[in-house]
Amino acid sequence: MPTSQMPEARIAGHVVGGVAGVASFVGGISALMHGMTPVLGATMLIIGVLLPVLALFSFNYSRVAWSFLNSIMIVMALVTLFGSPKVRNMLHIPLGAAMAIPFVLLVGVVALMVVANDYRGTESQKSQNAAR
Repeated sequence: MPTSQMPEARIAGHVVGGVAGVASFVGGISALMHGMTPVLGATMLIIGVLLPVLALFSFNYSRVAWSFLNSIMIVMALVTLFGSPKVRNMLHIPLGAAMAIPFVLLVGVVALMVVANDYRGTESQKSQNAAR
């Protein structure tokens, strides 16, 4: 098992991913209960289940889970960045508070990218190299 040079970043990145998943799951239930479009609710529920599972597998050094977790968090950060005015209006909060969501996701992505070397040479990486 690789040892991380920055265990705090490793923990922070995975915690942000897990918490974002739980928040998405709760948001998906709320969206479905309040008559929002079913696609939004279903997507949030799927992401809400997927992110904590990916964070758990990634924390156990799965390169595939790490990259998929990173990808989803990057997309979520971009979507919530450009959707911040809508979030502000729906939740009746200041724009700065709505902008905190993509900022926290970005912090999680950066934390996961800092520990990228931990995922080099893992089983999934070795099998990819053997296929060449």
